[in-house]
Amino acid sequence: NFHSILHISSAALFICRNFSRGDGQMNNISILHSYIAKGQYLIYIKDLAEIINSKPQTIRKWICKDRLPSGLVKPNKLGNRHVWSIYDVEEYMQSIRNKNLFN
Repeated sequence: NFHSILHISSAALFICRNFSRGDGQMNNISILHSYIAKGQYLIYIKDLAEIINSKPQTIRKWICKDRLPSGLVKPNKLGNRHVWSIYDVEEYMQSIRNKNLFN
C-alpha cells in the first residue's frame, strides 16, 4: 500500500549498504536512504533514474513499450505521473544484487 509507512528490515539495509556503483559518486543506496530520511515513500521517474543510474527518458520508453527490466514492477499512476513504492524499488535493487552475486 503506497500510503502506509514502510519498514526497511535490517537484512535489507545490509544488502543496500553493500550495493554500490563503485565509481566514487553517491551510490544508489545512499540516494534511496536520503528519500527514506525525508519521509518520501513514493519514487517518481526522475528519482528512479537517479537511483538506478539511468535517464528518465529511458524509463519512460520502458513504460511506453511495456519493457521494464526483469524484477521491476509496473508503476502505479498518481494523477498523470508514474510512481513506484520505495519498497518495490528496494526489491528491484535486491534482485539486481542477487543476479550479480550469482553470475
